[in-house]
Amino acid sequence: MTLPRDEGKRRAFLRGSLTLLPAVVVGSVMAPRVQAASGGGERSEAVDSLARANVLYWGADPSGRRDSSAAFAKAARSQWARTLQVPPGVYRIAQTVDLLGKSMMGPGRTRSGGGDDEACLIPHYDLKGPMFIKTGPEIASLTFNGQSKKSSAVALNCYGYNTTLRNNLFTSLGKAIEVDKGIVNFNILQCAFVACEYGLHVKDKGGMSSTTVRLTGNEFNYVTNCVVFDKELYGATFQDNIFEAVKGDAIVAQVIHGCNFIGNWWEKRNGGKSDWPAVRSTMKQQIIGCFASANTMVYGWKDVFSGDQHNKAMGGVSTNGTAVLVRSSTGSALRMTPGGIKAETDAWQGDTPFIIQGSYASAHKRAHPIVLRHSGHKGDIEFDTDPELTSDGVWKGKLRFAARAKAGAKNDKDKKPAILWDEYQVNENLPGLTGRSPQQTKAGKVHTALTGVPQFVKWRQGDEKAPGVDFFPNNKARKTGQVELSFDQGEYEFRDPVLTVTVDDHDVVSAGIDYIDAYSGAGKYKAWRGFVLHFKSLETGKPVTPESFNLQIFHP
Repeated sequence: MTLPRDEGKRRAFLRGSLTLLPAVVVGSVMAPRVQAASGGGERSEAVDSLARANVLYWGADPSGRRDSSAAFAKAARSQWARTLQVPPGVYRIAQTVDLLGKSMMGPGRTRSGGGDDEACLIPHYDLKGPMFIKTGPEIASLTFNGQSKKSSAVALNCYGYNTTLRNNLFTSLGKAIEVDKGIVNFNILQCAFVACEYGLHVKDKGGMSSTTVRLTGNEFNYVTNCVVFDKELYGATFQDNIFEAVKGDAIVAQVIHGCNFIGNWWEKRNGGKSDWPAVRSTMKQQIIGCFASANTMVYGWKDVFSGDQHNKAMGGVSTNGTAVLVRSSTGSALRMTPGGIKAETDAWQGDTPFIIQGSYASAHKRAHPIVLRHSGHKGDIEFDTDPELTSDGVWKGKLRFAARAKAGAKNDKDKKPAILWDEYQVNENLPGLTGRSPQQTKAGKVHTALTGVPQFVKWRQGDEKAPGVDFFPNNKARKTGQVELSFDQGEYEFRDPVLTVTVDDHDVVSAGIDYIDAYSGAGKYKAWRGFVLHFKSLETGKPVTPESFNLQIFHP
């Protein structure tokens, strides 16, 4: 059969254009047809269909000298192609191309960009609007080059649902990717953005939030703003991305909620403010309930994941470094490290309780116990202060036991119903534990009682190892009926202590106490370095030294 001359030329062109497509694409279409029994007719139709998906078929100029936008538009309108195939070459786009929901695929990109075997799409200098709009499900293996760092061109205005951009290079553009409304199931994978004003800009017209966004394995170099959402962002994942030499924001949204940040790298600022947040929300304290792990921020980037400051940081759980940080979005956090568990707050945040709470067991009608357990049977539970806060390391806090007051009790400051607190505090320089316990009358009036744990001393005649007596360097019976327990001048002082003396001998009683001044004139301040305890016989009233007595010293 002899073909007409024009048809023969057309068939020859179609077959020639296939040589510009990736071999795997050609092979995948033609292999089944080669095996078909009917052979020629079906094989020709397959060749024709594949060729018509190629933008060269519609007149695109791969030299870049002529405008190819009409050819791309014709290919998009064609019923033959769901995915436009763009062979290697340079294609100038002078008018916005409506892809009508079609995908577009090139041959891939070279390591350095701009190679002869890439499909490079460039905007004409007087192009008004984006190069491509209404993109299909996938845009892959293409290069978009604005040719000038001052270019304001927009490469892609994408459809916001179920879109994937893979292995593309965007360079020297005003915006690489923009979306008019919020995005859902939107994926940017293994793409590179160089010298662009915006990498991704989601304008969120109409107030629509964005969800299920995934950016994986992308690189942003010398980009002013990398990923920008004008409104809210929920459930997004940013993994293994590089943000390098960025002037503005790497990731910013009005609200960032329930997002994941894993294995990303921030390095160097390019003329922008240093110590800039790696992730930022435009509404205050609105990075909420997120997760972060293995992220790195160096040279000008602020660690919003695991840093010591919690204001304008990520609320959620971070496992960066050797710590697990559980942080609210309002300036407080719990940090768990191999060395301990620590509650943290920023200075402005005020008092935030650190609560360890046992759950309630409804089956038993009681709360589960809270147990502090040491791994060794002779281990101690120690209370100490952070050595950064005090040089002596002595615990100065209070143990507080809360009990809600009955109706009628008022807080002195705000006149609201009060919570009554039993408070116990370790004295820094004195033995024992002092406390205050508020008690409420039936009328609702609150009275505060002095409570606590005193220091105990057991004294026996001639026994220097009696419990607690070795606290006093001077421990002696002065004369009959008088026992001195004291320190040397300048060594130690008691401040207005409460003393209780009980005698073990059945016929001897305490006959009073003389206080030994800690220094000259100390009596005015009730400062003592020791005591002389007097005893007498209950029967005769004469001085007598007991065989044994007990002393309790309480320091209010």
